[in-house]
Amino acid sequence: RTTSGSTATRHAARQPRVNPEENQRMYFWNIANLKKDLSSGPLSQQDSLKYLLVLSFIGMIPLPRPPYFSNGDFLYVSLGAAVLICGTIYVYQKNRGAQGQDFISRYVSLSWVMVVRVLPYIFIFGALLSFGIMTKLQENTQKTFTLIFVYTFSSFYYWRVGHHMAEVASGKIINDNRTK
Repeated sequence: RTTSGSTATRHAARQPRVNPEENQRMYFWNIANLKKDLSSGPLSQQDSLKYLLVLSFIGMIPLPRPPYFSNGDFLYVSLGAAVLICGTIYVYQKNRGAQGQDFISRYVSLSWVMVVRVLPYIFIFGALLSFGIMTKLQENTQKTFTLIFVYTFSSFYYWRVGHHMAEVASGKIINDNRTK
């Protein structure tokens, strides 16, 4: 446990950046610079809102569901919920769990950049599966391929967000322009 004095000191050192020029930056692909910014201090409330809004907007885009999942499939929904919960807890742990700082703003901003990076692959592979090999397979085989595809990508996404979160939480960010 910390005393109120040390807690106040710790929070005072982690104040959001107030330079107006720094608050106008939003990253779409360059995760290295986002991680540097996140390590230097928390996002401003305005920046956090920007990332939350664009990430929420992407989540609202209606994605076509395969016809064999049109009535909702218990397995599809259950696995989706399990991956979401486990992935979020994994990323939370990578941010040092209860001892971590700025989890929500870090999670949302890192997630946004990872979504931007993963979406092109999802569209390409999804199109190949939907209009290529998938059309020649039986419905149960299509379901199996879809589940494997969706949850492999989802797991990869959470793993990468967790990787980047751990780097930010460690405070050891490499000062270069690589986009690992």
